[in-house]
Amino acid sequence: MSEEKYMGGTTEDLRVEFKERKKFIGLSMESEYPLLDSLYDKKLYGLVNHRGEVVVPTPITKRFGQDSGTVSGINYVVDLFNKFRKTYVNSPGLKFPRLLERLQPIKSFERFESNYNEHEILLANKMLPKLLQEIDEQSPSLDQFLTELESLIFSPELTNYSITRSGYALSSRSSVYHTGLYVDIVTGQDTNLDQQKAEILSDPNFECFCSLAYEHGFLVDANAPWRLVVDLDSTVTKNNIMNGRDPEDFDVFYGDVYVIKVAHDDFWSLKAFSEKLYIEFYRQRQQSADLMNKNASINRFLEFLLTCHFKVLGLTHEVEGKNIPLFSKTLKKAVDINMLYGLTSSAGALGFINSFLSEQILKKMRKNENTSNTRHQQQLPGNIPLLRI
Repeated sequence: MSEEKYMGGTTEDLRVEFKERKKFIGLSMESEYPLLDSLYDKKLYGLVNHRGEVVVPTPITKRFGQDSGTVSGINYVVDLFNKFRKTYVNSPGLKFPRLLERLQPIKSFERFESNYNEHEILLANKMLPKLLQEIDEQSPSLDQFLTELESLIFSPELTNYSITRSGYALSSRSSVYHTGLYVDIVTGQDTNLDQQKAEILSDPNFECFCSLAYEHGFLVDANAPWRLVVDLDSTVTKNNIMNGRDPEDFDVFYGDVYVIKVAHDDFWSLKAFSEKLYIEFYRQRQQSADLMNKNASINRFLEFLLTCHFKVLGLTHEVEGKNIPLFSKTLKKAVDINMLYGLTSSAGALGFINSFLSEQILKKMRKNENTSNTRHQQQLPGNIPLLRI
């Protein structure tokens, strides 16, 4: 094992921290083992599919086994892991790094829906006091209320928060465990401390761990080497999931059966959240919301949804950014489509907006891939922006 010390995460001097972080990046990049770079290269792994659509797994779960207590995971992830563990247990000649040798799942899957619901409550508690303070109108209509909400999401207090489901999924407030693809096998480790990670990467038995994991459909997370990640490009993974079906159909089958497209509910979720917040606003003012005023046009909610998406994508950083040509052009097309085909038809406005979001995500992902080497040299690991994209 290397005696090199990696002090990233422990220093207070920015220059020293940069040097130390860069040193660890060098160690992980030099590895010839099959690792996944979840910090830079694959920040959206498992959260975005090959079409740029934000996804979370269909939450069909089961426990890993008796040795893992109540820890559960997505069905096919549990199956892959248990086969991996069985091979290791039945092969006494195989040696893993000491910290990893128990190969016991500690954490794997968190339900996106539950966490997003908590996120909504947190947002409401942050927004209501501001709205009560800022809105002077005695009986604001829902249209007026939405205008205040649009301004509020760009305020300093909410800069680091996303209001839509897809925006939350892409943000640093989301969790890699929403993907269901990650399996932690050690508890108490800190991804901000490079020395802990370096000791595992430098262990002479780490190659055995990586190789056996790869043979069973897993990659090892370079930024958390105690964490396995299902390799969706692996033939082993595809064969396990397809269960005799043609592996060439994997992308379509996996997308139809195993994942949920998050953005499909963005509009309805945003609309419901806004309306509930509006009613609660009136309740705290000890007034009754005028039900006639509670109705805002569909086009107004489409505009609010696009505003949220533009913020998430970094296309605008202030509410006045809605004046840019791209926003106006996109909104006009969405409104026109809504007039012709409605919201939810196969050619409807929401489908158009979802496609726009996916295309923009893909553009950002490609840009990140093209500049990944520069980031490795210039950015500090851990210095991650609000949005992974």
